[in-house]
Amino acid sequence: MTYIDPTIDTAKTIDHVRLTAFQRSGSRPDGKLRRPALETQKAHTRASGRLRTAAYRCNLDTKKKPESAVVAMALLAAVVTQTSLKSLDQASVAIVVAAFNDLMQRGYERSEIEAVFRRFRKMLVARPDFGSNEKG
Repeated sequence: MTYIDPTIDTAKTIDHVRLTAFQRSGSRPDGKLRRPALETQKAHTRASGRLRTAAYRCNLDTKKKPESAVVAMALLAAVVTQTSLKSLDQASVAIVVAAFNDLMQRGYERSEIEAVFRRFRKMLVARPDFGSNEKG
């Protein structure tokens, strides 16, 4: 049983037949397995996430535990403030090389990475109290 004749019917004719003869019933049951969340539920979920993040960060502060970004910045500061990069041992050089390779594989240009290192070095070297964070 066929509804269309490919030699006579055009796409416009087929769509007209579909819209006039095969309309879905407006009283059919809802087939969705899960209803979409209401805006209040979405807002509650987002607020809960923000609360968890705040509690996590507060816990880090209480334990005096640094975040990953702080550790990364400390490593970067240690590398760029070396008076001579030739004094780095093989393991330290391997870490710097791995960082450069990772950033380049992510699509960053080597010259731009080096520029960030130089900018950061200038900023740190300009601060006279870089070596000590202790109060006393």
